[in-house]
Amino acid sequence: MYTAKHKGKTVGKHLKVGPELEKYRREVNNYHRFQRLFSEFVSVNEKICEMSPLPYKNDTLQKDEIKKKSLRKSKTKSVKK
Repeated sequence: MYTAKHKGKTVGKHLKVGPELEKYRREVNNYHRFQRLFSEFVSVNEKICEMSPLPYKNDTLQKDEIKKKSLRKSKTKSVKK
């Protein structure tokens, strides 16, 4: 018997021995392989993100730009209220 969740409910299906059963086994194995590969992909992506430097042009220039943007945002918020 094959069981799976569908729209929040568990559904079951009796599988016939032979091609149908083998097809489901292959599909389940492929799904598990996909899960492992995706997990590896996420881990590698996280490591890449941790290793990549922050996009600073120049510390003082970057800080000045951030301050200007936050000042503009705070002024527009106070005007809208």
